[in-house]
Amino acid sequence: MSMTGQLGTVMTLDADGTEIFDLTSSTRLTGVGGGHTMSWLGRGVQRFAFQGQGGQWTESGPSQIATATNVVVDGASQPDFTSEAPPFAGSYTCAGSNLTMSVDLPSYSQTATFKK
Repeated sequence: MSMTGQLGTVMTLDADGTEIFDLTSSTRLTGVGGGHTMSWLGRGVQRFAFQGQGGQWTESGPSQIATATNVVVDGASQPDFTSEAPPFAGSYTCAGSNLTMSVDLPSYSQTATFKK
């Protein structure tokens, strides 16, 4: 399933290594694939310790909770749910005012671009 959205998500990386991932103002995350559709609004603020160097990044700290609201699967409303996000690691590139971060695991991959 290919997912798009969450525009308006704010990621702050402080000089002390603190990462704040804020879904408060993000748009719907929408997925399409395999004859199915799903979407939801992600809400919550996640905090990790962050380190990035030489095109590689890592998060550390306890898993963080986020909530999905206004969930719709194949056109039918579903109950809200929470999910726990562990710290991740991956690669990054910077170009102009864009930071593109990728996570590649055996069962999951994600690429996100943040604009300054």
